[in-house]
Amino acid sequence: MDEILEQAFDGLRLANGHVDHHARKANLSHFLTGGSLSTNELRLAKDLLSRCTFQVDILSRLPVELAVSVLAHLDIHDIASCLAVSKAWRSVLMSEDVSRALADVHFPALFYTSCKDLASRGSGSCAENVFPLFMQALRTSLRCNDTPFPSEMVKKFAWSDEERFVIDPEEYNHYSASPDYYQIPRRSLYAHGRIAWVNDEHTFVVDCLVTLKRRIFGLPEGKLLGSSLQLDALGSKLLVARLLRYLYAWDIETGRRERVTLPNHMQCCATEGDRVVLVTRDSQVFVWKFGASLLSVDVASVSPPLSKGEIRPVVVAHPNDEDTVFLAIQRLSVHGSPTGFAVYEFNQRQFVGSYEGQLPAVNSNHQSATSSSGVWAAHKWANFEKTSSYGLYAMFYSEKRRPDRSTMCICATQFDIYHKEFVEQWFDIPFHSAVTGYCAWNKCLLYGSSCLQDEESLILVHHSGSGPSARKKIGWPRTGSNAYSDSYMRILSSITHDDRFLVALFLGGYMVWRLDSKPPSPTTTAAVV
Repeated sequence: MDEILEQAFDGLRLANGHVDHHARKANLSHFLTGGSLSTNELRLAKDLLSRCTFQVDILSRLPVELAVSVLAHLDIHDIASCLAVSKAWRSVLMSEDVSRALADVHFPALFYTSCKDLASRGSGSCAENVFPLFMQALRTSLRCNDTPFPSEMVKKFAWSDEERFVIDPEEYNHYSASPDYYQIPRRSLYAHGRIAWVNDEHTFVVDCLVTLKRRIFGLPEGKLLGSSLQLDALGSKLLVARLLRYLYAWDIETGRRERVTLPNHMQCCATEGDRVVLVTRDSQVFVWKFGASLLSVDVASVSPPLSKGEIRPVVVAHPNDEDTVFLAIQRLSVHGSPTGFAVYEFNQRQFVGSYEGQLPAVNSNHQSATSSSGVWAAHKWANFEKTSSYGLYAMFYSEKRRPDRSTMCICATQFDIYHKEFVEQWFDIPFHSAVTGYCAWNKCLLYGSSCLQDEESLILVHHSGSGPSARKKIGWPRTGSNAYSDSYMRILSSITHDDRFLVALFLGGYMVWRLDSKPPSPTTTAAVV
């Protein structure tokens, strides 16, 4: 045994004579796990280690403020590892102040109750359960990041051969079973565990992936107007569509419908709760509360003022503050190319402040982006869609291709609506000529091909800062894989997600993978609401 120790640790020094700690660690690991020690020798080593006195556990002796500043630099995997180091470390992480501070960094919406009073994030009943709430969010995030995605379902936009959703003839017999694939723009949306899709010109269908229930929302009088409804937004409560200068909203649970007449044609809208925020073609912003009248937002006081030539607006209603609205615009040069972006914040329909962002420069400090020459090939304006359950909204996906077409560098620029700051995530991926459906989530990049040819490479996942070896493929679910033969199920429109589902939306249907660990029982009986 002495000879083994001498071989393991002798001569492990650098050229300058200092100890090579990495080599000693590698040899020590090989010594203990290489199979050269007997069972009794391993027991002896464990007993000797239990008697050793290590350096003082400094984390448990630090003031809370210093402990928070140290732990704030860790990612969720490091935090989970710290919980298992010792009881002293765990007690530090379980304290209310530390748990709330870590939640503010990684899951800011967890204790957020109002934009106007940030100190109220942990007030009320949340203050008594800070650590359990933080641990629940931590487990969910780790599970979504590390575990495989169990396949759930493949569905076409039709109910002629329905398998998952029970068909009620009285409910369906006066609607067409197959939608028109060609004439309906923006055919499907996903949000809050539901998928909304267009069945015909004046009929929408909402499939709930959690309860496997289906709702149908129609506008019979729409045929008299001669135009088709356009699906615009799907939220936790409302389904929103437009027809000419009319804006319609349906309560998904009750089926109640409301309508408001717009002063001008609409560019875009978003919904959260019972609120709808919209932007018209003349760059006016309005807030419509379901069942109430249309209220204008004071855009005239925005500084610097909005320019119609540079605005490509998208809006979002703050999920935890009814009075707060964000408007994001894209800055354009005289040649029409993007130069940057800005986010404007409004509270109680009054301008509060603006946040300017720039596109990533070619000489970025990201090593992978500067390791070889290359130029930004595209800047894809994201639709200010939520990329995290805790407050990150996508702004831009910037694509940089290497001259040799070996790899691509993707920079996801996102806006944190809780901390009011821009966040950049970098990803190096193998070169693809037809990449679509960018979706940065949980320090991962999900993407696919715009026209799928290989059912084994439907969606690829890359971790931030990792090489091609860290990617994994998400293919077609085992059930219903015959849908791959349908050409409309091979044209990928977008990829979206939340903490429960990963959804790929196609021209002719959708595919769903569960991200949580509790899939519904296969014997669950679906019912029509």
